[in-house]
Amino acid sequence: MTTSRTSAAPVVVRLTEEQAAQAERQGLAKARRTRRDLFTPKGDRTTLFINSEGADIALREWLQEDRSAVFARTSANPNASLTVREGDKDADIAFLVTGTTKSREFEVVRWLPVREAKRDLWLRTGWRPTTWLVPQSALRDLGEFGAALFDDRDSR
Repeated sequence: MTTSRTSAAPVVVRLTEEQAAQAERQGLAKARRTRRDLFTPKGDRTTLFINSEGADIALREWLQEDRSAVFARTSANPNASLTVREGDKDADIAFLVTGTTKSREFEVVRWLPVREAKRDLWLRTGWRPTTWLVPQSALRDLGEFGAALFDDRDSR
């Protein structure tokens, strides 16, 4: 990693060869299990699954733990928006992570609670499943993540 967990700037996480191989194995397995009619993005779907697994590993590496209510959404495009789908739990937190498993380099960009992402402003009508695309400018800085966790715990 190139910056600390409290930084507002995006964080670069470089996967080890072992982590990249793990992402490839998990991505291939996920691609075989997933019905093609439920998930038909642009591009090679197997590569998308592999990159998604790599982004999950990079996020866990940055967080230094595995959190069940936190997930990564990934894109090879560094200017991508955060994608949130109707099946995502409102109580979860979505992180935008860009990069590819092939390069072994991912950037943990920014984050947003799912319930805040599901605004009409970002809703893409006619998409299946129902999808919200949140621009990076509307996402929270990484430095706010720790404070938000403590604020959420205090409100329970």
